Amino acid sequence: PMRKFLAWLSLLLLLLLLSVSVTSDESESAMPLVEAVVSFAPLHRRPAREAYKGLLRYWPVEWPIHFHLDEPEPQLRTCLSAAGSFMPRFTTEQDLARSRTLSGIERNNRVAYEKNHWKFYLDRYSNARIVAIVDDDACLLTKLGEEDLLNDKGKLVARGIQRGTDDPFGFGSFVRDLLHWEVVADFMTDFPVFIWREMLPDLRAAVLASVKADAQLAAASNGTETENAVNDFPAALRWLFARSSDTKRFSEFSILLNFAYNSEKWRSRYDWKVIDPERSLRSVVGDPVPVLGMSTHQHGKGRCWSEAIPIPPHMLVYPNNLQYVFVPPDQFVRRAWSTRSLVTLRDRLYHQPRRFVEKRWRVGNRTQTRTDADPLIVFKWERCFKSESVRLPPQE
Repeated sequence: PMRKFLAWLSLLLLLLLLSVSVTSDESESAMPLVEAVVSFAPLHRRPAREAYKGLLRYWPVEWPIHFHLDEPEPQLRTCLSAAGSFMPRFTTEQDLARSRTLSGIERNNRVAYEKNHWKFYLDRYSNARIVAIVDDDACLLTKLGEEDLLNDKGKLVARGIQRGTDDPFGFGSFVRDLLHWEVVADFMTDFPVFIWREMLPDLRAAVLASVKADAQLAAASNGTETENAVNDFPAALRWLFARSSDTKRFSEFSILLNFAYNSEKWRSRYDWKVIDPERSLRSVVGDPVPVLGMSTHQHGKGRCWSEAIPIPPHMLVYPNNLQYVFVPPDQFVRRAWSTRSLVTLRDRLYHQPRRFVEKRWRVGNRTQTRTDADPLIVFKWERCFKSESVRLPPQE
């Protein structure tokens, strides 16, 4: 009897373990690889920029699209729902409880804080392994595939550019002088910017530790009470913004990926594609194998194409795509750079590896997107975003 009991007990334990394993596998398979996240200003204040067009035309159907909004935008949600075929996921700024005590922060930096701080909390909004942050004025150039995100070793590609010691935009000085990290590059270059979602808690802890130490030193030197020092991440961000200036401009992307580069845990999880236009258009940090140029950044113009248009093949090789803006209805023009290092980039083109470009077309041919499922979805969404009812101010 005892042997039978033990045999039955062993069988039950085995079945329990198998059940847990299956549940875990199902949970893992239900987790999307990557989710695109884009935010835009309230529609009653400013017409929406058009990154959504590229996401509909080029973003794979199995990867979610997520709108993070300052306001609920109920009219937009109703219109997109009525347009059928696909509905993005929505979250709103009100979903994130935070302090709005922004005293002492200069106006320009206060605007930057309000626009960008939520990106440090994306692990609370998304369950994807990888978060793809898209500026609302970035237009995707081609269909994306998993090989554009991850190399053959499973490392996440990080595209950056070194701007030299002059650091004209000040992004590096913000990271270097206020967080005391080595600055390897500016990463507000090509969109989407991909990050490992699970990295974000480590980032918040590192920012808090760095700022807290500085705040305590400042409190001690000023003779102020230590209880007024920084004790949580929102306070750390406010402390940083209060001490930044036009020469130390905030870039959430430079904070995110320079942290990853400085982290012993996370540096090896990325495939660094950092170019120096002063010396070489080849990668100066990491493997020099070329990677896809994913988008053209419209820098506030916000217009993307509604219909499919030909993309010059050389624009699909990073960093060639950084040199161009889209001019409706169907032209790409080289932009006039205002900084020395990027003028160098403007005057040169990275070589166009034939095999790389041919591989890109193969990726595009096998990727299914929302426009493949519904050829009219871009135009339906465009009508929604430009609708007068959607742009009405919210009622009190």
